[in-house]
Amino acid sequence: MGWLNPLLYSLAATDGGADGPFLDITLGTNAVLDGISVYSATTGYDLASGLGSVLADRLAAALADPVAASGSSGIDVDRVGTAQVALTARPDLPGGEVLSYSWDFDDDGSVDAVTGEPRVVHAYEAEGAYRARVVVRTSLGRTATFTTMFSTAHGTDGLGPAFTG
Repeated sequence: MGWLNPLLYSLAATDGGADGPFLDITLGTNAVLDGISVYSATTGYDLASGLGSVLADRLAAALADPVAASGSSGIDVDRVGTAQVALTARPDLPGGEVLSYSWDFDDDGSVDAVTGEPRVVHAYEAEGAYRARVVVRTSLGRTATFTTMFSTAHGTDGLGPAFTG
């Protein structure tokens, strides 16, 4: 899995509370011989218990590639001008900063463009139905794939998306 520490600390910071992958240990110490306490447990990371106890099922779910949640992530499609469509990725990914967006404008399985920004403009030359896909990669090795379907049609001011889905 590679260097896991940054992802674990990110998950502990963003996914804390009752639904997080760690059970925070807040009471007790790591007592050594003769009852001498070296460190006390506190809220969050501490030297007595670290991030806390691992809740294996929640950690496994958190480490799995994210799934797009309806309404919070996906791809927006907007008409820019004659034969140009703007695709905007709205990823909602825990853990890390987004590094790249790999775009496949016609869902043929090959990457057509790689950007560092979530918005890209692409010219579709023909009327028809299209499926666009973007793979988003983060600094902590997380990836998520988002797709959208739309059609282009000739209007009074050129070719543009007829609907989004």
